[in-house]
Amino acid sequence: MTSRAYDNRRREARSAATAERIVEAMVAAMAEGREDVSVAELAAASGVSLRTVYQHFPDKAARVAAINEWLSVRVNTAVMLPRNAAAIPDFVASTVDYIFDNETLVRAQMHPGLASAVRIQRKQPQLDALRGLLAPRLGMEEGRRLAALIVATLRAEAILDLRDIYGQSREEIKTGMVQLVDGLLERVTRASH
Repeated sequence: MTSRAYDNRRREARSAATAERIVEAMVAAMAEGREDVSVAELAAASGVSLRTVYQHFPDKAARVAAINEWLSVRVNTAVMLPRNAAAIPDFVASTVDYIFDNETLVRAQMHPGLASAVRIQRKQPQLDALRGLLAPRLGMEEGRRLAALIVATLRAEAILDLRDIYGQSREEIKTGMVQLVDGLLERVTRASH
């Protein structure tokens, strides 16, 4: 009697689809502004058991990582980290475009709870790249401070407030943000020499 080889691809596809449903439930909860969602609520929203949620995402860190990966695949990732200091203004303009082009998902990340952890993790590469470019020119401490100022300046809340509260257009916001960051760079560079 010959045995058939077990086809594991179907099981893997079902597992991936289940994980996707769970992540989509987490993102939907973030978009609603929920501070945190219990595992029981995630299980119910995605139509799976508690055990299944824990098998795919055993802790908060795994859930945050999964949301970040999901967002990275689906969200316009046109924002390239700057490769040199001269590219920082283009990075600023691209970040403004990114926020407007992906506003729904960006707003979902603006809430506290799980969204806050996601937001922090997604900002870290920007902070690291800017720090790496600025520290050799300005010194470690000043480069770290300026990188943090630039990332804080590019907060989605500030950019969307400029449009929603103050009636500025996308182009006005981009121009203003680039000028603001250019001014910061120029001022710090002058002070360090």
